[in-house]
Amino acid sequence: MENKAKIDPKRFGILKAYQKGETIPDITAKFRHISRATIYRWIKEFKKGRVCRKTRKPTEEKKACYKTAMDLYGHRTDAPEIEQRTTI
Repeated sequence: MENKAKIDPKRFGILKAYQKGETIPDITAKFRHISRATIYRWIKEFKKGRVCRKTRKPTEEKKACYKTAMDLYGHRTDAPEIEQRTTI
């Protein structure tokens, strides 16, 4: 079974620059549209061996809960009542 997880192109560019030996300040200057904290987090995850984030599809229960909440919201139901009716 092959791994179908895809890496974000922005993250890939940052990690590639890090692997080439660029310093983190140089990388943050090069990728100004991404916060320094995010770059440090991505590099930290990379060092731990986690390059791609796995995304999970919502369960059927969560989908039903979301649909119920949206239906109640559409009927002008107030927030506390929506919370009460949609608690999983």
